[in-house]
Amino acid sequence: MNVEQKLAALEAELAEIKSQQTAPEELAKLVREMTIEAIKNAQRPGGVLHKK
Repeated sequence: MNVEQKLAALEAELAEIKSQQTAPEELAKLVREMTIEAIKNAQRPGGVLHKK
């Protein structure tokens, strides 16, 4: 393996690591948005917070 091939392999590995790190961030954003929506729905008249 020459230097160029090693560099290409390293760049490919770094790209894969970076893509794996963005997935948890996107998941956290999705969960945060779903939680906000669930709280809004619970606060509406007839929502979970207003049931007796």
